[in-house]
Amino acid sequence: MAGPPFSVPESEIRTLFNGIMTTDLIKKKTAEPLPARFANRGLTSLHQLTFIIRRHN
Repeated sequence: MAGPPFSVPESEIRTLFNGIMTTDLIKKKTAEPLPARFANRGLTSLHQLTFIIRRHN
């Protein structure tokens, strides 16, 4: 689905910041039930992940 907001997989977040930043997943929320506006566009699930991203010391 085109954004914004843009869908970014957790693996991509971790890859982008690997070795530069520490990425801590602090919350994962699944939309249940899936809102009709997303289901009508072909999505089967919706997850919102929240990270804390910090520089290495």
